[in-house]
Amino acid sequence: MATRLIVFLGDDLDGPMHWLHLDASDQVLDRGVLASDEALPASLADHPATGVAAGTRVLLTRAHVPTGSRQKLLQALPYALEDQLADDVDTLHFALGRRDEGKAWAVAVVERDWLDRWQQRLAGHGLSLQRLIPETLCLPLQEQGWCALLHDSHAVIRTGPQAGFAADHGNLLMLLETALEEAGEDAPESIRFLHVGALPRDLGRTALPLQPERLPALHDWLAVYSRDPNAINLLQGDYAVLSTDRSLVRPWAAVAALFLVWMVLLSGSMILEQRQLRAELAELDAAVLDTMREVFPQANDVRQARERLQARLAQLEAGDGPDFGDGPLDTLRQIGPILRRHEAITLSGMSWRGGNLEIELRGESLQQIDRLSRELNAASGISAEVRSASSGDEAVQGRLLLRRPSS
Repeated sequence: MATRLIVFLGDDLDGPMHWLHLDASDQVLDRGVLASDEALPASLADHPATGVAAGTRVLLTRAHVPTGSRQKLLQALPYALEDQLADDVDTLHFALGRRDEGKAWAVAVVERDWLDRWQQRLAGHGLSLQRLIPETLCLPLQEQGWCALLHDSHAVIRTGPQAGFAADHGNLLMLLETALEEAGEDAPESIRFLHVGALPRDLGRTALPLQPERLPALHDWLAVYSRDPNAINLLQGDYAVLSTDRSLVRPWAAVAALFLVWMVLLSGSMILEQRQLRAELAELDAAVLDTMREVFPQANDVRQARERLQARLAQLEAGDGPDFGDGPLDTLRQIGPILRRHEAITLSGMSWRGGNLEIELRGESLQQIDRLSRELNAASGISAEVRSASSGDEAVQGRLLLRRPSS
C-alpha cells in the first residue's frame, strides 16, 4: 500500500496548515506546519493527498427527497434543506452520502468560498486533493456511544456513521444535552471525550456519561481514522476529481483486455471475409469472361464484352441490328417471338456449345414443353430436340437443344 499525505484544512484560511506523511502502517514518516509563504518538501510535491476539513466548516444533516435519480436528487437537495440553512443555497456546496434505514439521505454542506480559497492555497503548494472529508467523520465510530474531540475553542462530536455536529465551548454542554434528548431510545450509553489539553471545568460537573481520554498528538490521531469508508467525500459535483487510484482501475483491466482481444478477432474475421469475397468475385468475373468470350471471341475483358452485348441487345430491340450470322444471338432472335407466345413457360438458363444453343425452361406441365418443341421445329432454320424433362412438386423442368442447319 502506498504512503499517504494528510492535509488539515483549518477554519482559518490564513492560518497554518498542518500536514502528515504516513507509511502503509500509519506510522508518521514526516510532519510539518506550513505558512502561506512556505513550501512542502520536494519529495512530496505533486503527491496526491487526503484533506481533512475543519468540523466547524461542515454541516452534517439529513434530507428526505422522494426520487431515485441521483441527478434529480442533487438538484433537489439545496431546496429540500433551504429552511435549515442561514446562507443562500447558491453560495453552498452539497455533498451526498448514503441513505439510512429511514430513507433519509446523509448530506454534508460547506461554503463554496471557503472551499475555493483552500483549493487555491493548496495549488500554490503543488498539492491536489483526491478526497476531502469532514473532521467530524474522522472520529472513530463507537458501538454504543458517541465520540467527541475537544479543540482549544470548540469540539466536534460524531453521533453516527455519517452524522455529527460542532459546538464552541460556551454552547457545548447545552448542545450535548439537546442532542441526547433528541436521540431518545437511541441515546448513547457513553461519550468518549478525546482531548489534548485540559478539560473545561463545566465538563467535570456535568451528569453526562462522559469518558475523558487524553491524546498525545491531535493530528496524528485524526490521520489514523481518515480512512473511514463511511466518511462523506466533499469532492463531488463541481469539485469532483478523476481518481488515479489503481484499485479502481484494476477491476476494469480484464474487461479492457477482453474488449481488445474481441476487436482484434473481429478485425481479423472481417479481413478474412473480405479476402474471401474478393476471391469469389475474381472467380465470378473469370467465369463471366469465359462465357462472354464464347459469344464475343474478340473481347479482352468483362467490361468490353458487356458493353458489346448491351449494344447488340439495344440494336435488336430497335429492330435495326446487323446480321449476326450463325451466332447465339441470331438463334435467340429467331426463337424469341415463339417463346413470348408461351407465357406459362419461362427461360431459366442457356448455354452455347459447338454452334448449338441449349436452353433451360420452366413450365407448368410436360405438355407445354413438348408443344413448344414442336413449334420451334416448325420454324424455318431451327431444329429443336428435348434433351430432358422432369416433373417436380410445383413445376416442370426441361432442356431443349436448338440447332441451326449448316449453310
